[in-house]
Amino acid sequence: MKSLSRLALTLTLLPFAAVAQNYNLPQPIESKMKGDVILCRSPESLFLLYEGAYLATKTLGDQVFSQYFGNAIRILTRSEECVEERQPLRVRVTGWSTIENPLKAPRGFKVYGRVQVPGYKRELYAIEENLPGLQDWMQQAIERDRANRR
Repeated sequence: MKSLSRLALTLTLLPFAAVAQNYNLPQPIESKMKGDVILCRSPESLFLLYEGAYLATKTLGDQVFSQYFGNAIRILTRSEECVEERQPLRVRVTGWSTIENPLKAPRGFKVYGRVQVPGYKRELYAIEENLPGLQDWMQQAIERDRANRR
C-alpha cells in the first residue's frame, strides 16, 4: 500500500498530461474495432488508464501493473466513464484526439479515435491501436503529406 501511495503522490506532482487536442475527420470512416477494448467518454480517461499504468510499471515494477490497471478499470466502469467491449465491432470513426505524455518525450503523443459504436447513445473514445481503419487513414495522410512536401 505504501508503494501505491507513493505512486499517487508522483501522479499529482508531475506535469503528467495536457488537455486533449481534438480533430474531426473530413468524412467518417468505417473501421473494425478489435475485441476486448476499453471505451471511454473522454480521451483523458483513456490516457489516465494506460499512461498511469505505464508510470506505475516504470516507478514500481511489473508486479504493480495488473493491480493498478484492474483497479482503474473497475473505478472507471463503475462511474460509467468507461465500458469494456468484449466483441469485435464495426464502428464509425468521426475524429481523433491527441494527448502528450511529457515523460515519454519526444515520442510522447498518444492518439485516441472518437467512434460511434452500435448500442451506445454517445460517441466514445478508443486507443488508436484498436482501430485499424483509423491507423490506415493516418498512415495514408502521412504519406500524402510527405509527397506534397517533395
